[in-house]
Amino acid sequence: MTLPPGTDSGKKFKLKGKGIPNRKTGIRGDEFAVIKITVPKRVTNKTKEALEEIARSYK
Repeated sequence: MTLPPGTDSGKKFKLKGKGIPNRKTGIRGDEFAVIKITVPKRVTNKTKEALEEIARSYK
């Protein structure tokens, strides 16, 4: 699964036909994925520099 840019935490995606198969029919149901984005509380200087470089490349 590829997330679109700018996806917010809590966004729910439906993956049609990617769920668990029914035991009787074998047909797969839908699977739902809820996105949870966490922000690190501690960032090393090396990580901070890498994030700033990424941010500059998008401007």
